[in-house]
Amino acid sequence: MSNEVWEEIYRRLAELIEAHRTTLVFVNTRRMAERVTHHLSELLGADAVTSHHGSLSAKAASGRGGPIKARDLKRLWPRLRSS
Repeated sequence: MSNEVWEEIYRRLAELIEAHRTTLVFVNTRRMAERVTHHLSELLGADAVTSHHGSLSAKAASGRGGPIKARDLKRLWPRLRSS
């Protein structure tokens, strides 16, 4: 897709996220999780968005303090595992 289409998708996601208490977005790849996180961080603030995927090191994951249960996290971008 073109950059213009992606920009519209990110703007719409940001609107939906702001309208809800918590939003989970599932994507298929680590790259997409990081990409979506990056773009939405620019729109919503770096401390408002994070991603989680199976490639995170144990140190990086533990540094987040268990984002779902230990923080009031508004946005989390988990990656679906393919089997």
